[in-house]
Amino acid sequence: MMWVERLNSWPGWARRVIAAAVLMLCLILAWSILVMPWQRAYEAQQEWRSEATKTLARDRARISRLAEVKRVGDELTQAPEWQRLYVASAPKALADAVQADVQSLLAGLALNGTPSPLAADVERGLLKQGVHLSANLTIDQLQKLLSALNAHPKFLRVERLAIVAPPIQRPDQNPSLMVTLEVFGFGSPGLQAPVKTADALPREMPHG
Repeated sequence: MMWVERLNSWPGWARRVIAAAVLMLCLILAWSILVMPWQRAYEAQQEWRSEATKTLARDRARISRLAEVKRVGDELTQAPEWQRLYVASAPKALADAVQADVQSLLAGLALNGTPSPLAADVERGLLKQGVHLSANLTIDQLQKLLSALNAHPKFLRVERLAIVAPPIQRPDQNPSLMVTLEVFGFGSPGLQAPVKTADALPREMPHG
């Protein structure tokens, strides 16, 4: 009662100032308790929606790119160039396949020689495996061997070819040449990693 009596004794303008200040404090308190939490929740919701929209846009872009990559990969695996690659996920399997194919060509041409595997390598994303071959061949036999390598269903590339002719030759027959060559095949691990044909497939070396 003492505060009420004192307030009543104050001038009217002072009581009005105090009333306005109390009203202002009440409004500030009500804003802090009722409005600000809702405002923060609304802002958080807007931020979440914005981030979710960006995430969905990125996901749609990724899906679109993946679909395009899959389409290109499917087309590539059906390309004739890609079909000439060996399907091998390990150097040993590729070495066995290349060695067996070269040995089969030699046998089919009735030529002597035993190919031996070289160290494996990787060239433009493809597994590369070669074999070393030394044999005594005439020029006609060498030409037939190179033609057979070029026509093989799998891509076989001759990278090194050395020919040593005998110092003494007969004019009425082709001499037996000491031929050393390295033949390489290329493998893809299960055709799972599409690559651009122009960039990934090595260029053929002309034979003959």
